[in-house]
Amino acid sequence: MKYSDVLIKAGIPVELLNTPKSNEYYIQILKQLAEKLGHTPSMSEMKREGQDPSIYVNRFGSYNKALKIAGLPINESNFIKKRYW
Repeated sequence: MKYSDVLIKAGIPVELLNTPKSNEYYIQILKQLAEKLGHTPSMSEMKREGQDPSIYVNRFGSYNKALKIAGLPINESNFIKKRYW
């Protein structure tokens, strides 16, 4: 049994352990936060909730790709739309 397994059995929450977490773990966090907020969380909302959005960029290539994998709509209103003619 690994030390982290002992800590989990002792009741220490997985979130407090410094162990690698799966992509599914982070996708589940996104889904839970979206359910709590009632909409797709922005990166600033993730920060306010104590999450580091850079994890999603590093793991999935971009925050929007993580949202897509989670089945959440992308916050297109956060983008500046410009047209160059």
